[in-house]
Order: sequence, then C-alpha cells, then structure tokens
Amino acid sequence: MLSPVNRIIHITPSYKPAFIYGGTTLSVSLLCEAQRKNGEQSVVFTTTANGSQELPPSGRRPLKVTRVPVWYFQRLTGDHSHFSPGLLLKLYQSIGKKKTGTIVHIHAWWNLTSILSCVIVLICNTPCLLSPRGMLTGYTFSNRHNLSKQIIHQLLGKYLLLRCHLHATTDKEKNDILSILPRARITVIPNLVGNSKGMCKPVQTGNFHMLFLSRIEEKKGLEILFRALPVLNFRWTLTIAGTGNISYLKKLQVLADRSGLGTHINWAGQVSGPAKQKLLSESHLLVLFSLNENFANIITESLSYGLPVAISDQVGLAEYVKKENLGWVCTPEQKAIANTLTQAFNSNWQRMRISKEAPHKIQHDFSSALLLPRYARLYQSLYKPHP
Repeated sequence: MLSPVNRIIHITPSYKPAFIYGGTTLSVSLLCEAQRKNGEQSVVFTTTANGSQELPPSGRRPLKVTRVPVWYFQRLTGDHSHFSPGLLLKLYQSIGKKKTGTIVHIHAWWNLTSILSCVIVLICNTPCLLSPRGMLTGYTFSNRHNLSKQIIHQLLGKYLLLRCHLHATTDKEKNDILSILPRARITVIPNLVGNSKGMCKPVQTGNFHMLFLSRIEEKKGLEILFRALPVLNFRWTLTIAGTGNISYLKKLQVLADRSGLGTHINWAGQVSGPAKQKLLSESHLLVLFSLNENFANIITESLSYGLPVAISDQVGLAEYVKKENLGWVCTPEQKAIANTLTQAFNSNWQRMRISKEAPHKIQHDFSSALLLPRYARLYQSLYKPHP
C-alpha cells in the first residue's frame, strides 16, 4: 500500500512573477497552482531572483500567489548560482525531523539552491523528486561553464542525482538524461498548459507574420534562422519577443542589420498578459528552431491559442507535433529552415485546420485533469523501497 503524500515542498530558484527566466518559472507555477486547486498541500520555497532586479522577501509568512503559499528568500549571489542560506535553513527546519507524508520536489539543476537543497533532503532521508528542466543534456554539459559542470558532476552531482528519482517532461529529455546517467530512475510526465481559448488566426494577406516568443539565448537557433530568412521568396515579418543577456541581444541585432533583415524584424522585448495574447492572435506561425530544448512551453501555449508552429527536431515536443500534425518540424539548419518556412507559408489551408483543431487537442492532452493524477501517483510511489 502506498503511503499518502500530505505535503509537497517545491524548491525552485525562481518563481512567478520572475518570468524573465522563461519556461521553468511558468511550468512550476502552473503545476503548483493546479495542485492547490485540486486540494493538495503544496508550498514553494524560492529566492528573490528576478534578473537584474530582486523581488521582495516574503518575511515571516509566505505570500499567497494565485492560491499558492510562496516563501521568497533573499539570495546572496545572483544568476546563475542563487545561493540563499535562508531557504536552505527553512528547508532543513521543515524536514529535519521525520515528517510523514512530506515529499520535496526540486526544479532545475546547476545552481546552489537546487544542489544544496538536494543534499539536505537526502541527509534528512526525505523522498525527493528532481525535475532537471532540460539542464542534464550533452548540450548543457558542453555549452556554458562546461569544465566546472564536469567537476561538480563527478565530485557530487552524479551521486546526488542517482539517489533521487528524476522527472522528465518528454521522451527526448529522458533519453538525454540517460546518455549522461544510464542508471537514473526517470518518469516522464509532460508539463501542464494554462487555460486559454482558441482564437481564429488571420487569413494570409500581405506579409506573413512569424513570431519567436521565448527567452533569447544561443541555443534558441536565432542565428541560424537569420541565415535562412534572406532566401525566402515571399514577404514576411518576424517579431522577436523575449529577453536575455544584453550583450547577446546586441550581437543578434547587429547580425540582423548586417544581413539586411533589420526592417523586417520587430524586437518586442519581454511581453506578457494582453500584449502576449495580441501577438499570438495576430501571427501566422510560431518559430522555434532550437539546438536543444527539453519541452518548450511556448509550443503548447501557442497551439492552445490556435497558432501553428514550425520547430526544430531538437525540441522536446517535436515528436508530438509531428504525430498530431500540428505544424512543421525540421533540422536546425539553414536550408531545412528556409524550406520549412516556405512550406508553411504555402499551406494556408493546413494552418487554418491547425487553428481550429489544436486548442481542443492541447487542452485535453496537457490538462491538469489528465496529468495531476500521474504526478500524484509518482509522489506516492517514492515511498516504496527501491531495489
């Protein structure tokens, strides 16, 4: 018989309204909100991280953020380390003595909040679920601070990860993890999608409006996209919505201007709420040709609004998009991207079909009603002794 889970402590280096960090912040908040709405006792321990500006600490009591109790602890170091002694102390106080029915769910990796929290949880012999959120792949090991990651992984990280149960959001992420940790215990459960109503997409007239809506960084494939755009033989515009490292943003803007793309690109910056919905409703196609992506919440979000997608085969949801015929998938290469965009442009009837069918499909396949029981069963199973 499985032991009941009475309390779920979510550990994450950032939480809403810190959407500057992209999909992880959205994924964690949607999960926590759905759990509270479902009557589950979930609570969040996070830091005041919000990019260059800090969120205010919560003080002696948690703040209620869309029904979820959230403790915001001050961090002593900034991105991407997020060292917060207050958070670690609160975690130890919460699980230091045996707390029956408590499970800790840690989100993200390669930061001091996640790694040190994992140490505390394992020392206290508390069941632990860890969601790497795309941070355990060959790409992440070879991309930024690769030497320090290798050292941390060999000295401590590998040991910690093999003692946790890991949660992947797609089969692709699971396979990425297994390529690094062949003995890892992994369960695949997709991210939830927020509630939205499908919107009729504009009929193709005039320019073909493409939208990139994500955190802007090297792995998102914008440089390859910029090389593909000049060969297109139809009128187009591209809106780039999101933020990232300032120096990299400037590099991209210079690259766009030198390639003669500047007049066709609108740099919208960080968008949310009605402004985000307006972009989704006015665009013909969402583009995301990432070099590595574990899930990509913007895919399900766009499709839930009826916006077709063109993505790379390195995006975690690529197989789902192909299987359900909800967009176009290609390799992240210049010629392949150009051919894919041309095909999407010429398939007005197919885009209209996707606009009508996708919202219902997404709201069903990624609904809390379908996915929350899977999370609950996973939490409960962690009380069973592992062989």
